[in-house]
Amino acid sequence: MNTSSEVVITGMGIVSPIGIGLDAFWDSLLHRRGGTGVSDAYPREDVSRISGLSWPISAEVKDFDIARIQAWKSLRRSLKVMSRDAQLGFVASDYAREDSRLSEKLADPARQGIVYGAMMTLVNLTELERLSRTTTTDDGEFQMTLMGDGFNVMYPLWMLKYLPNMTASHTGITYDLQGPSNTLVCGETAGVGALLEATRIILRGQADLMYAGGTSSCAYPTAWKHFWIYGLSQNIEHPDEAMRPFDVNRDGLVFGEGAATCILESRESAEKRDVPIYGKILAWAETSEPLPRLAEGASSDAFTGKSIENALRLALERSGLAAEDLAFVMASGNGSVQGDKAEAQAIRGVLGDTPVTSIRGATGHVMSASGMMEVVAAILSLRNGLIPPAKNCDEIAPECPIRVVTGEAISTQGKKAAMVVNYNFYGQACAVVLACE
Repeated sequence: MNTSSEVVITGMGIVSPIGIGLDAFWDSLLHRRGGTGVSDAYPREDVSRISGLSWPISAEVKDFDIARIQAWKSLRRSLKVMSRDAQLGFVASDYAREDSRLSEKLADPARQGIVYGAMMTLVNLTELERLSRTTTTDDGEFQMTLMGDGFNVMYPLWMLKYLPNMTASHTGITYDLQGPSNTLVCGETAGVGALLEATRIILRGQADLMYAGGTSSCAYPTAWKHFWIYGLSQNIEHPDEAMRPFDVNRDGLVFGEGAATCILESRESAEKRDVPIYGKILAWAETSEPLPRLAEGASSDAFTGKSIENALRLALERSGLAAEDLAFVMASGNGSVQGDKAEAQAIRGVLGDTPVTSIRGATGHVMSASGMMEVVAAILSLRNGLIPPAKNCDEIAPECPIRVVTGEAISTQGKKAAMVVNYNFYGQACAVVLACE
């Protein structure tokens, strides 16, 4: 690839269940500190009544401070229409902006843009309480005919909070990003999908600098109920060990929340601004496999992993590297019985004995944020020369024939490239090869 057309990473920001900011996040990964636990946001009896589930396990962001949002005068009033997803995403972007020194080493606003990965933003149940009361009859039955009058008790702009594009909108308006703006909504692949679309925008010459990220908050009973088909872990006795990527005792997912943002630039732009470069986007692939619609009774077991295999093979070919050139694979490892099996067998088939790790045993499954959190983790790993272990993978399942890093971090052995792979149970997959200099 011509150096004039290289896309590099000059800033990163993260808000996660295992730490806010790059240093806290990396330290937790190295020391296998987890963020999953029994949710204290809702009484267990309420969770059972609302979702039909008896195990309110989630990975929640602790000590989240909205001061970074309030520091922007234009956003103080906007907090009323910023969902948890939007707040997490904006703060991650603010950290990335700071990391890239954009407040002191400026870039042309007309040549800056944003692409963000999101999902269907789930409503906080407390906001629907008043509406529920006004649409429920005396005998406790929901009455649709009361819905129209019921909305009179709601904040007039409350629905703006729950539009997936609001993270990109608030960020773009606040930072005066006058270039392309877009939001991708495609489940777990949305974050890395946003990274790749932002890369293409820069390569097409439509921008010099792009914010790319993913955000999601699934730490709600509504999320646990909505995504029951994925298969949730029931390990309520040991919630910190519930998310077990590729482990023989894995029994399902733990949903969480978080956000991560990368600042992407053309190499020319980064050198012009004279800012440090974390790494570069070397190659990528996006694929899919046809699956029955989940709404028609199919389960996540229908996923075969063929799309993952194709994405890995294409990305590797396009990078010009061999499997042995990769320091590691940052896998999804979402803890599902079928998903981990399909992913592991795809990795083995294409990349052989390449070391594999996953951060989701620590962070939980953060839907559209997971992929970008993994990109940040992969870059930090390459920069520090260490591959963090996959938390809670104590015994690799025999149907997952891969070399998972367990126990302690291991050296990258001087290798400067890694693969990040994401997929969703709708059949989409993507793989990106990252490299450090």
